[in-house]
Amino acid sequence: MDVALIKHIINKGEGLNIEFKRATNSVPSDAYETIVSFSNTSGGTLILGVDDDGIIKGIDATQKNKILKDLVSAINAVDNIYPPLYLQPVAVDIDDEIIIVLQVPVSSQVHNHKGDIYI
Repeated sequence: MDVALIKHIINKGEGLNIEFKRATNSVPSDAYETIVSFSNTSGGTLILGVDDDGIIKGIDATQKNKILKDLVSAINAVDNIYPPLYLQPVAVDIDDEIIIVLQVPVSSQVHNHKGDIYI
């Protein structure tokens, strides 16, 4: 993913289609609510490793592969998100910090996270 585009998204700040989550060593549990909400509405971009105010904090570089694997496993697990979403997060190096970007398209189905529907 293009670094300039990601910086542009971060500079726009959070909104209906952009959400930042601080994630140093793991995927925040409320990230899945955001993912389901994006898929059930008009889609969006979730960025892990950025504070709510747009400050890039990054993730622990030693945990990058674990976080990516955990995120993909969770969005494909029917006991977490149903029906599963088949999405591919991307790790990006910005200003010497690693962040994870997940583009969530709008879905033609209604998805839930552990039985709860989010919009």
